[in-house]
Amino acid sequence: MPLFKLYISLFLIIVNYTIAAGQYNVDVKANLLIDNSTEYIDVKAEAFNKKNIVFSGRYVLTTIVGDIVNEPENAIKNTYEGSLILSGNEGEIVSSTTISVNKNQKAVVLFLVYNADNKLVGKDRWSINDSDKNAPVTLKKRDLVKEREGVSIIGIVTDKTKTKHGKDFFKEFYSIYLYNQLKTEELILVEEQFAQGRNTRIEVKVGNVVVAKFFVRPSYDYVKDMAKATVNNIKKHFLRLENQKKQLQGL
Repeated sequence: MPLFKLYISLFLIIVNYTIAAGQYNVDVKANLLIDNSTEYIDVKAEAFNKKNIVFSGRYVLTTIVGDIVNEPENAIKNTYEGSLILSGNEGEIVSSTTISVNKNQKAVVLFLVYNADNKLVGKDRWSINDSDKNAPVTLKKRDLVKEREGVSIIGIVTDKTKTKHGKDFFKEFYSIYLYNQLKTEELILVEEQFAQGRNTRIEVKVGNVVVAKFFVRPSYDYVKDMAKATVNNIKKHFLRLENQKKQLQGL
């Protein structure tokens, strides 16, 4: 039974142990698209932003296949994670996979969407040969601790871009920023301002410190390069702060 509980707890991640499920999928909808017309089951995870503003966060897609009750040690669990940025009223397939399930096996798929504050905002669940498919989704205490820790690890990034190219930069920048998992308690602001003529300028601040400032160009390569350069500038800024902290401690 301990192994059974282990696999169930790994998969049935807690979204909230006191709040009803109806409070999810309000601003961002998590939707599983399942095609089981063949011997293989195709799984696609779609996130749809129902608001008019840009949504940024992350997703987790998890699958478990096997005889979880009788042979939990042989069950196969796979998890797919990534960053997520959606424009207003925009949907996107963020992850896909294929699973194989025979008639004696049970399969469960769970798709979770978290916002930039690491709060669960969207979820969807699908299962086959699952007698417990109506069981509530619950989270272990240590997973909730990880959620709270995630806020300080990822930090809060605010998008105040205005144009398409500005939002393209934000998407690229935020994706790289999440990948690097930079630690900060400061607010990071990405703001686009109108300059001379039809030109716009992007300014990125960490707290009150400007770490990047440049004019926007309608070039994907340029946007990508500036996103990388901005993240590198943030890394250097954090390193300077860390060195200053060590120097003060040595006094």
